Amino acid sequence: MTTRSLRVAEVEPLTSQITRFRFEDPDGAQLPLFSGGAHVVVEMPDGDVLRRNAYSLISDPMDGSGYEIAVRRDDAGRGGSRYMHTHVHPGNTLRIGAPVNLFSLDLRAKKHLLIGGGIGVTPLRVANPNSFRGCNCRPNCSIRCATGTRRRA
Repeated sequence: MTTRSLRVAEVEPLTSQITRFRFEDPDGAQLPLFSGGAHVVVEMPDGDVLRRNAYSLISDPMDGSGYEIAVRRDDAGRGGSRYMHTHVHPGNTLRIGAPVNLFSLDLRAKKHLLIGGGIGVTPLRVANPNSFRGCNCRPNCSIRCATGTRRRA
């Protein structure tokens, strides 16, 4: 896996459990563009353990100025999200893998149905008309979003 050192430019709590992290090239270079649904692997040096977690990119796929991810803290997990929430601050550098897309759209399709729930909606955040460049359904492309919750936040 090819990685590069990126600087943590922003850390923004979105909720009590979800934090947005923005990574930029330390020299201001443009990062490789990606397509909607892509993820990056973040390497986290946690003592004697090197954690590697994949996180969906939520930034604009056509903006190479940086990558953004949203991480939901899970204290019962393997430790990656806890590390991100407690050890990562603006100015830190982390090794980040190149974007990989296991959920790329088939641009020959006439329709797409995207379904996500919970933190799983983050890759859908970039599913806007710009993500469908070259899609057969454009210019008649439409995106609909339905939301719901079991309890009030």
